[in-house]
Amino acid sequence: MVCDNRKNVEWPYAHPGVAQGFKHHQAIDRETDAHASFAALRHMLFPSYRHYAGVIVDLLIDHHLSRQWSAFHQDTLRDRINTFAKQLSDAKQDMPEDIYAFLSRMIDHGVLDSYHSEAGVRQAIQRISRRCKREITGVDPFELDAHEVEQHCLAIYAHVETESHKASVSN
Repeated sequence: MVCDNRKNVEWPYAHPGVAQGFKHHQAIDRETDAHASFAALRHMLFPSYRHYAGVIVDLLIDHHLSRQWSAFHQDTLRDRINTFAKQLSDAKQDMPEDIYAFLSRMIDHGVLDSYHSEAGVRQAIQRISRRCKREITGVDPFELDAHEVEQHCLAIYAHVETESHKASVSN
């Protein structure tokens, strides 16, 4: 979400690794948003969530990825979150203060862990809604065809992993 709010922003004072991380995240967002399964899920949610349908799709992808983490990664999700927390702490001096504070709150409050549960995703929707001009309401995304939603989410993630690997090999 930080990268989503900072599109096309350059931080000349940021550590190169931090800037590279943000660019990588934005590239992942572009791949995700361009995928046919993202469009299908957004279409399913659009009547209820309109402008925010894509945000809800991102949350659903996070939810299904967290539930199927071991199918894509050797380390545990908890290990990855701990590694991210350490990297964040190490990069504090190289990040804009508001971004560091936002990411620290996410870790401190267990937001990244919470996407594993349906209740956690619903709470995330409520948090996002509180920051918006109008309340985000709509059909509970977990009332949709669970198997279809999961298959779309996992297809998106598999595609992003493949493209990310290709990009890292070519660099």
